Order: sequence, then structure tokens, then C-alpha cells
Amino acid sequence: MSFAEMVQTPLRELPNDILLWLRDRIAKELTRRGKAGEYSPPEDRRAGSANIYRKLARETRQPSSEKPTYRRIQNDLRAYLPEDWDYLFNGQYDEEPRYYVYCHVNPKKKHIYYMDGNAPIDLKGTPFYVGKGTSNRAWDLNRNEGHGLEIRNLRNRGIADGEIVNIVRDGLTEKQALVLESKLIYIFGSRFDGLNQGFLLNLEQPPRPYA
Repeated sequence: MSFAEMVQTPLRELPNDILLWLRDRIAKELTRRGKAGEYSPPEDRRAGSANIYRKLARETRQPSSEKPTYRRIQNDLRAYLPEDWDYLFNGQYDEEPRYYVYCHVNPKKKHIYYMDGNAPIDLKGTPFYVGKGTSNRAWDLNRNEGHGLEIRNLRNRGIADGEIVNIVRDGLTEKQALVLESKLIYIFGSRFDGLNQGFLLNLEQPPRPYA
């Protein structure tokens, strides 16, 4: 398919591999322009290229009644982790690099591994909860009722708490932790999110550009 044919074809008729290619290229170009000062996300998120990019992202996501596939998770990690989501978090945040992002995982399910630049993200299982914190927050396993049931089921199967808790990134500022947490919750999806059915038991949905 030539480029001229591609741009004249409705998005719903384009194959997934072309949509994913477009999404990745757009993300890289917007990131480059942002670093060069040539682009900043518009105040109206329905306007311009942001709206086009959001539509491309939705085209590649499955209906909310279905959990995302592991292949789509890998594609989303590649597409969304390099994006600049800082603009979603405006305010005063702690600049001390004492925060981390963590996952609670089921180590008996598929292990998620992804190379983020030169640093791997190795979840050592499939996550069912994503959060950020300091100190011992990740090891406090008291969350909502669904989370508690998952923890009890894993413990009954002989899985130790140390196998459930996984630190994804540490040494982060508060804002960096919020951004990464938001991306991971969006990528893996919550079972309580009406937009994107997923793996997680997070009740609250943080800011995201593709709502």
C-alpha cells in the first residue's frame, strides 16, 4: 500500500500493523518536536494532531468487554512509555527522588518483560495492581476488597508476599512516579474502568490523554 493510498483509506479499514506503525511514528515525531520546542499539547485535547493520535490509539485497543492481549500490552509499552505525559500533572510536587512505582503481580501468570531504553521493566508476573509510593507502601497489601481477595488466593497457593511485590522503577520524583503510574494503569487497564477492561484491580483512574 502506497502512502497516498494509506492516507485516503478510512482508519477502520487499515490493518492493525499499519495503525501501530503510524502510532509509533507519530509518538516519536511529537516527542522530537516537543524537545525542540516545536510542539506543545493543545489546551483543547479534542483539537489538532492530539485528536488524530488519540483516535489512532483507540483503533488498536480492544473492546472494553475483552481483556487486552499480551501482544497488545507489549505494543502499548513500546508506544506509550516514551510519550511525554507531564502536562497532565500540573501542580507542586516533591522534587526529591525518593519515590517508586510498584506492581502487585501474580507470579504464576505470564511474566511481562520490556526493555525501556537501556533499562528493563521486568514484572516477574502479570500485574493486578499498580501504585506509587515511598518507604514501605508497596508492601502494605491492604487495598480494596477485590485486591484483598486476590492476595488471599495467592497466599493460599503458597505464594509469598515477596513474590507479589515488584518495584518497577525507583529513585523517582513525585511527578515522575505519577506519570509512570498513570501510563502503566492505562496500558494494563482496570477491571473497573468502563473504557478499557483490563488486568488491574485499581479503583481510581489517574489522568490520561486517551480518555
